[in-house]
Amino acid sequence: MFLDGSKLQGGDEATRDAIRTWAKQKQFDVVVWTDLPANFQKQAGMPFSLEAACAYLRGLSVEGKAKAAEYVWRAPEFIVTPLRQRLQGQPWFSPPQ
Repeated sequence: MFLDGSKLQGGDEATRDAIRTWAKQKQFDVVVWTDLPANFQKQAGMPFSLEAACAYLRGLSVEGKAKAAEYVWRAPEFIVTPLRQRLQGQPWFSPPQ
């Protein structure tokens, strides 16, 4: 996404607006993100739900949990999803040191 509007693709308009707002606050001219489709069912072998996602993450190795926590805690603050909110309230899901 180029903030001058010359190149926009991926996501829906609400997502692009949120990213555009964040980029302007950070004074970025260009933002790149993956916009990948969901793959939880393929990876975890069950349909996605908050409970299933939390159970899957709790079952990861210590290293896997640390990487998952780092990924979630490093996401921009405006990325507020039900899963992120649930995870950040869990005692085992602490911010990276």
